[in-house]
Amino acid sequence: MRTGLRLVLIAVFALLTAGPHVLAQNDSASVYTTTRPGKNNRGPLDWLFGSRAARPDPRAADQRTRTYQPRKRTASAPRTPIAPAPLYGPPMPPDMVPQQGAPQVADETPQAPVAPQLAPVSVAVVGDSLSVFLAQGLQETYADRPSVTFVRRNRESSGLVRDDYFDWPKAMRELTGSGEKLDAIIIMLGSNDRQQLRDESGAHDVLSEYWRGLYTQRVDSLMALAKARNVPVIWVGLPIMRLERYSVDLAALNAIYKARAAQAGIAYVDVWEAFAGDDGLYAVNGPDVGGEIVRLRTPDGVHFTKSGARKLAFFVDKELQKVVAAIQTRLQPEVLPGAPTAKPAPDGGALVMLPPTPDSQPAGRRSIDSMLGVALPDLPAMPTLAPRPPQGPVIALTAPVRAAGGALARDSGALAPGEALSVYRRGLPLSPKPGRIDDFRVVRD
Repeated sequence: MRTGLRLVLIAVFALLTAGPHVLAQNDSASVYTTTRPGKNNRGPLDWLFGSRAARPDPRAADQRTRTYQPRKRTASAPRTPIAPAPLYGPPMPPDMVPQQGAPQVADETPQAPVAPQLAPVSVAVVGDSLSVFLAQGLQETYADRPSVTFVRRNRESSGLVRDDYFDWPKAMRELTGSGEKLDAIIIMLGSNDRQQLRDESGAHDVLSEYWRGLYTQRVDSLMALAKARNVPVIWVGLPIMRLERYSVDLAALNAIYKARAAQAGIAYVDVWEAFAGDDGLYAVNGPDVGGEIVRLRTPDGVHFTKSGARKLAFFVDKELQKVVAAIQTRLQPEVLPGAPTAKPAPDGGALVMLPPTPDSQPAGRRSIDSMLGVALPDLPAMPTLAPRPPQGPVIALTAPVRAAGGALARDSGALAPGEALSVYRRGLPLSPKPGRIDDFRVVRD
């Protein structure tokens, strides 16, 4: 009894005298403690009867002493520049070898050669109200090429029939006789000429025989006046119209324009099918120059929308491009001025670049060895083929087959007597021979 009481008293004494390091080891709430050494924050009753461990204060964690010290960086040794790899080939001249320690100067990229200015081209567009839309379409077509300009000479409600309203031959003389620069003349006229034509003998019905004769003379006169300027002339035909009778008459006028243009040696542009539908009739909508279906004609059934004018100019531009290209095309030199040429050094070392001489031949005419300064072996000449005759020997397909020497083919005696008659005349097969593929006889043992 006394021994048990002593053990109890010893245990109580040990608990009361336990240090903070023992408390830290017996605390299962955390693996480490932030309590300062030598300070006990818990009483004996808390250890005897137990109590809820207090949560650590996050501010206390920030106040504890940090043992981490950042590592000091040591100054790294300067890197040794890597020498450039040696180039295979002749050595570089001393003045071109880069020196170590010398400041590197960036090479300036040579500027591209400036494109030569194109020669100016002036085109006159002459005609009635339809030519107004043609001029607008051509100006939009050449909007990105300011070197091509257009001179408008248009008069609405005019034509070749009513010279009392507007005299086109007189206007053409004034245009060609002026000092204004002209490189081409485009004419689109005739949409208002479905009228009676009058002369000294009286009035004549539209498209009558006499009317056609007088009208053709006026067309020839206008074409001759335009050609007097010695510039290319382009006559543009009339498009299909919404009214059927109107279209029939304009088709007859187009036939006159086309025939007289061919006679005068000027270009004629047919735009009839370009503004007609798949059925050949008048179409309000149709594909534009980009392929999209848009409205091409105005509500009056005669004139064009903006897209229609652009499409009209597209077909006329096919002929106008020939004129513009003939004026503005300039042959460019094959070697740009200032381009160096190669020549071997006197000591046989590196190639020395020399500027071209004025009397040097173009690059296309110089050989490779002369350009590089190195003699190259001559290539073997290509074999020349004998000229091919225009036709081979004449062979008669119905002539009898002849043997060597011209003798007719005859029986060689390979067939058995009487068998030739059955093969060639009766069409019977040859008699089978033993072992041949056509021998179908059954062999019985």
